[in-house]
Amino acid sequence: MTAKSKSSRPGFIAASNCILLLFLGLVYAWSVFKKPLADAFAWNDQELTMCFTICMSFFCFGSLLAAKITKKIRHRTVVLAAGTAILAAFCFASRMDALWQLYLTYGVVVGFSVGAVYNCVLSTGNAWFKGKNGLMTGLFLMCFGAGSLLFGPLITVLMDVAGWSWTFVILGVLFFIVFALTSVQVCMPEGDPAAMAEASGDGAIREIRNAGFKPGEMLSHPTFWFYLLWSTILSAVGLALVGQAATIAGTFGFGSMAASLTVSMVSASNGIGRLVFGTIYDRKGRKTTMGVIAGSSILGTLMLVAAVMSGSSVLLIAAFAFMSLGYGGITPTNSNFIRDFYGQEHYPVNFSIVNFNLLVSSFLGQYIGSNLYLKTGSYLVSAAVMLIICVAGFGINFILRRPVRKAAEAVAGCGI
Repeated sequence: MTAKSKSSRPGFIAASNCILLLFLGLVYAWSVFKKPLADAFAWNDQELTMCFTICMSFFCFGSLLAAKITKKIRHRTVVLAAGTAILAAFCFASRMDALWQLYLTYGVVVGFSVGAVYNCVLSTGNAWFKGKNGLMTGLFLMCFGAGSLLFGPLITVLMDVAGWSWTFVILGVLFFIVFALTSVQVCMPEGDPAAMAEASGDGAIREIRNAGFKPGEMLSHPTFWFYLLWSTILSAVGLALVGQAATIAGTFGFGSMAASLTVSMVSASNGIGRLVFGTIYDRKGRKTTMGVIAGSSILGTLMLVAAVMSGSSVLLIAAFAFMSLGYGGITPTNSNFIRDFYGQEHYPVNFSIVNFNLLVSSFLGQYIGSNLYLKTGSYLVSAAVMLIICVAGFGINFILRRPVRKAAEAVAGCGI
C-alpha cells in the first residue's frame, strides 16, 4: 500500500462506516412499521411494541457474540453473514401470517445481526482515529441514530405504494447490497497494538486510564454498576420515546405522514446528540457530559408533561427534540466511558457488556411508554415517570469515581 493510499484510507473507512451505520439505524424506525402492520393483522400496540423490545434485547447478544468471535474470524466476515441473515429475515417476514414470525425475523434475527455489525464497526472504526475517539464515536453513532431519518419517510412511502410485504423484501435487498459493499472497510489497522498503559513494577497505587481492564475486573468495580444503572434508566426513557413517538403524535391529531416526519425529527435530534455529546466528552470529560445529558432529558420530560396537559403540539415537538437529544448522548458516552475508564485492550467485550443495559431498558421503556398508557388511557403518567427517572439519573452522575488499582495488576489482571 502506498503512502498516499495509507493516508487516505481512514477517510474511506469513516465514509464507509457512516453509510453502514445509517442502514443499521433501521431499528430506530420501528414505530413507522406499527400502524401498517396493525391494520394488516389487527395486532395491538403492546404486541407490536414487544417486537421492538425483543429486537433491542437480541441486539445486545449480537454485539457480545461479535466481540468474542472476531478474535478468530475477520470483522468483514461477520458483516457479510449479518447482511445475508437480514436479507433472509426480511424475505421470510414478507410472507408472515403470525405474530411469532415477526418476533423471530425482525425481533431476533434483525436485532441480533444489527448488534453484531454495530460492535464490529465501533471496535474497528475508532482504531483508525487515535486521539479523536469521542468525535469519531459521536460521528459514527450520529449516523446510526439518524438511520430512521432516512428510513422513516422511505418506509412510509413504500408501505403506501408497495404494501408492507414488498417493503420488507426491498429493505432486505438494500441491506444485503450495502453490507456487501462496505464490509471490506470494516477492519483493524495493520499492526495495531492494544492501547495498554505502561505499568510500573513498584506496586504503587495509581490511576489507570488506558490499561486494559479485563471484563471480570470491570464487573468488580462499583463504578461500573452505578454507570450501568445511569445508562439503563435514561435509555429506558429514550426507548419509550423511540417506540411510541408515532403513536403519541397520533393522539395529538398528527396524520401518518406528519407522524412519520415526527419520528424522523426524533431520529435527527438523536443523531445530533451523539455527535455533540461525543465531542463534549473529548473536551469536557465524563462528568459534564453525563450531567448535560440528564439535564436535557429532564427539560424534555418537563415539556412532555406540559404538552400532554395542554394538548400543545409545539410543546410536544420541543419535548421530543430535547428528550431525543439527551438519549442520543447515551450511546457515545457508553463507548467513551468504557474506553476511558477500562481501556482499549478488552474494549470490544467490555463495550458489548455495557450494551446489555438494553435488556432492562427496552422492557422498562415498553412498560413506561405502552403498558402505562394502556392502563391509564393517557400519556401523562408515563411522562411523569420519565421525569422522575431523569432526575434520578442526574443524581447518579455525582457519585461515580474513576477505578484505581495496583499498577502491577495492569499487567496480570484477574478477569474472565
